[in-house]
Amino acid sequence: MIGLKGYSISEKVFQNQTTAVFRGTRESDKAPIIAKVLLAEYPKPKELARFRHQYDLIKDLDVVGIVKTYSLEKLGNTLAIIMDDFGGVALKSTNSRAMGLLEKLTIALNITKVLDNIHRQGILHNDFNPANVLINMATGEIKVIDFELASIFSHKSHQLKSPDNIEGTLAYISPERTGRMNRPVDYRSDYYSLGITIYELLSGERPFETNDHMEMVHMHMAVKPPALHVRDCLIPSAILGIPRKLSTDSGETFHSVGAKRRWYL
Repeated sequence: MIGLKGYSISEKVFQNQTTAVFRGTRESDKAPIIAKVLLAEYPKPKELARFRHQYDLIKDLDVVGIVKTYSLEKLGNTLAIIMDDFGGVALKSTNSRAMGLLEKLTIALNITKVLDNIHRQGILHNDFNPANVLINMATGEIKVIDFELASIFSHKSHQLKSPDNIEGTLAYISPERTGRMNRPVDYRSDYYSLGITIYELLSGERPFETNDHMEMVHMHMAVKPPALHVRDCLIPSAILGIPRKLSTDSGETFHSVGAKRRWYL
């Protein structure tokens, strides 16, 4: 546990290599809060800058679907972002196989609305995946978190990078963001990641599974995933085209400029 002045921390709910997330209350008014903390005792300047960037980007936003951010707190030599706790859990940690189709489609629709709200603020999330989507299972309320890699809309082409150095969650990353395509990164990159998120929500599995980073990049760019009806024969044919619409070059809205998507259902 951590000693964060002005807050009572009750439990750790998540931890990865760089950050940990805690639940607690604000002592002044007993409001439930979430504290996201950089784990390193002496974080690198780049880590601190990215943490501050996340806070600065969303601190003044009052947007449906973005967790309300209260403050940026100093914790020794590191930082903590204090956010509202609306009782959500990561979509990644839920058992979608136990959900009915209507529940899954309702969640998918609400996630899409939230991502649209984010884009309407001129923001690209750049790391959209089920670990960064929170859902309150009692109310159905959905909010998106983790804007460390977020950016303002731009049309920059990415330079070639090693798969080990690509920022973002590789299993959900768009071909443009791998740096292996001379194509702009815009809101459609987030929709590619949304397509994989919905695919996983509907089928219970990601379209691509491998521990090899180079192979994962290749799969995003050139490999056809298993068709959804192969993963779950109960999925109606009318639903099968949703991830395809988000992740192929068909249609006027979601196709990536000049970038050929390789998803076919």
